[in-house]
Amino acid sequence: MSEPTVLDYVKEKLIFWKPGTLHLPSEEELAALEAAERAAEPAESITQPEAASPEWSWSTFFPVQNFPLRAVVAFLLALVAQISLEPPAKNVRLSLILYVLSFALAAWSFWVGEWHMAEATEEAAVSEDFTFRKWAVIASVPLIILTYVTFSGFKEKIWFVLFGMYQFKFLNTLLWVAAIFVTVAAFVDFPHTWQEIRSGVRSWLVTWPKRIKINPYTLLLLLVTGVIIFFRVYRLADVPAEMTSDHAEKLLDVQDVLNNITNVFFQRNTGREAIQFYLTAAIIKLFHTGITFMSLKIGTVLAGLGALPFIYLLGKEIANKRVAVVATLLAGTAYWANVISRVGLRFPLYPLFVAPALYYLVRGIRHKKRNDFIWSGIALGLGMHGYSPFRIVPFIIIVAWIIYLLSRRPRESKEFTLTGVIILAVVSLVVFLPLFRYMIGNPDIFLYRTLTRLGEVEQPYPGSPVLIFFDNLWNAMLMFGYNDGLTWLHSIPLRPGLDVIGAVFFYLGYILLIVRAVRKPNWLDVFLVLSVPLLMMPSILSLAFPVENPTLNRTSGAIVPVFIIIALALDGFVALLERSFASRTGKVVANVIGLLLIVLSLKQNYKLTFEQYPEQFALNAGNTSEIGQVIHDFANSFGTYDSAWVVGYPYWIDTRVVSLRAGTELHDMAIWPEQFSSTLEIPGPKLFILNTADIEDLQTLKSMYPLASVKTYTSKVQGKDFLIMLAPVEP
Repeated sequence: MSEPTVLDYVKEKLIFWKPGTLHLPSEEELAALEAAERAAEPAESITQPEAASPEWSWSTFFPVQNFPLRAVVAFLLALVAQISLEPPAKNVRLSLILYVLSFALAAWSFWVGEWHMAEATEEAAVSEDFTFRKWAVIASVPLIILTYVTFSGFKEKIWFVLFGMYQFKFLNTLLWVAAIFVTVAAFVDFPHTWQEIRSGVRSWLVTWPKRIKINPYTLLLLLVTGVIIFFRVYRLADVPAEMTSDHAEKLLDVQDVLNNITNVFFQRNTGREAIQFYLTAAIIKLFHTGITFMSLKIGTVLAGLGALPFIYLLGKEIANKRVAVVATLLAGTAYWANVISRVGLRFPLYPLFVAPALYYLVRGIRHKKRNDFIWSGIALGLGMHGYSPFRIVPFIIIVAWIIYLLSRRPRESKEFTLTGVIILAVVSLVVFLPLFRYMIGNPDIFLYRTLTRLGEVEQPYPGSPVLIFFDNLWNAMLMFGYNDGLTWLHSIPLRPGLDVIGAVFFYLGYILLIVRAVRKPNWLDVFLVLSVPLLMMPSILSLAFPVENPTLNRTSGAIVPVFIIIALALDGFVALLERSFASRTGKVVANVIGLLLIVLSLKQNYKLTFEQYPEQFALNAGNTSEIGQVIHDFANSFGTYDSAWVVGYPYWIDTRVVSLRAGTELHDMAIWPEQFSSTLEIPGPKLFILNTADIEDLQTLKSMYPLASVKTYTSKVQGKDFLIMLAPVEP
């Protein structure tokens, strides 16, 4: 076949009206022709090329597919930004620029499908009707009325003995428990016959041991649990080491409970809900720990640990097991959550009841199970007896329902959810009933703390309340990565509320949730985004005292969504690295990177909790331990507790706490100048403890006891020295 020329090809195209005779070979024909020509060549002309030695390359071990450059750069920028906000040298301007760039890249990465975050599975369809038991509804009405009435403030005769004055007595408590039981029975979904109940119990007893499986995931959960318990109980006795006036007030309330003063609401020190005091009293009875700081700490540590299983369950409900485990581990070891649980005050009661209330609410909405709404109602009602910031949670429940109502869901699902929320409200009201009765009878006492911060009861607003609100909101949202407030009792003042890794993934996760909610509207994403500032409202709404915002205690309910958001972002980051590294080894490396980030978080939280926090706490707290030890040594050698005093001095120490540190019963060991003369009548040696600046009272006592010796006690903590005046027996 003669090879056509270019001129032949031009002629063929110009004479388009005549049938073509020119044949141009296809690519397949050309390839076949070349193969035939090679086969026809002599064998000796075919030379085998030398085998080239393979060049080493990272791709040999870590083949990368579509490396997530935007996401990685976003993370690195956020990491540098957050490191620049670590005290003492905070570079706010640099951090702001880097964070803005990071957020833009992260949003871009998510928008183009590079950075994903785990999503909840599809919601279940409505599979049951809301029915109720008429007998239980009928029986609950008189029980609720009787409970309300018997918790009233009647003082007359037998009524007070049986029902008390806003106190838990046998009969009114029995009526209350019965009202809760019957109300739950009216709506709960359970087997209708005793045979079904017995069969279910028998089946559970037989099968539950088989459900416990020892596998890598079980071992992981055990490891995570062990790490969390270590963080929560390690050095519990000395972190923190000192008590404050708040602790003395709490122990006085506990002492009241042990003396059978069983109040619904304790009015001491502006008023407090009751759960902590009954919990601490139970711990004292069970473990014989006494009226001590440790008794308070044990109770609050247990409360802090109690929230974690529900954070795990909520994380698994919203996303997956990995998110659940990471959220639980980080929440269990975080400096924020750890400090508020070991300080011995009511703070961890806020997340303790927020976690189950939100978990069962979300589960009830998604799975359309009435029992979940009942459990959420029980948690909501109990939470009202815990810590006053929890009072915002009923409004958050309503917000969640409104968001779901506005979402694109079948009508029957919305109707089911509305009924579920109504049942939730009824159950929670019955659980809340004794305190509700107190609130109606004593609104000024019950709402005092709220009104003094929200309104101008105690002092006028320092500016426009609207502007203060938005300023507080801004400062609260900056709390995680910039400034956690000024309160040394339960924080390290003026540092970020989260560790570097936690803050980075919180802000990135928050931005990604907003982007996902915009691109693909989902009620759960919207609620998760809004739940953070809503749960921080008890701090944000401190309009009369904006200096008190932010605080780690009044924002502690936000621990629940914050650490789930952190886990969502971290899980998504590791997942995108896994997708990029195609090989098995590369995926292992991706998980190692995720583990390394968690380890870095644990390391910093350890330093914050066990090094920086106790150091700054000791510098600010009163030196009651060493003073108490001096008095203890005096009383157990040649003196007595009745002949030892702490001379009162403004803004020094709580002299009631000193008595506990000295090993005696809780009482005030203070003595004031006008009482000095009464000590002359007491026989034996006498001990006076004075502030180093109290020269005037020292001179007065020396004139009364000229043979007394005075020395300065050098404290282990700088600036906490005190004077010891020992007056011997006069000859």
